[in-house]
Amino acid sequence: MGEIVFFLLGGGLVALGYALPHRTKKETDPVKGAFCGCGHHLSMHAKDGTSCNAFTGELGGNMYDDQGRYVGVKRIVCKCAQYVGPIPDELILANFVSRSIG
Repeated sequence: MGEIVFFLLGGGLVALGYALPHRTKKETDPVKGAFCGCGHHLSMHAKDGTSCNAFTGELGGNMYDDQGRYVGVKRIVCKCAQYVGPIPDELILANFVSRSIG
């Protein structure tokens, strides 16, 4: 008797698995974090949020030393003037705690 119950229960679960729609994998969520409009992370900006210290993907041309020897490629610094992205909660809390203590 017990075997029949388990057999019917197992068959019912298999049938239920086929009857329910299969879940598809969700599309990956966009990268979350403190990214500025220039595409660089908050950590690449100055502490006061004024300038971006990252390089762009553009190359500014070849560089040569005084004797005319090839030195490398000049990289262009990001022209972002101020961080305008979201401010992480941890940073807000740290500023609040440091002001209340000091």
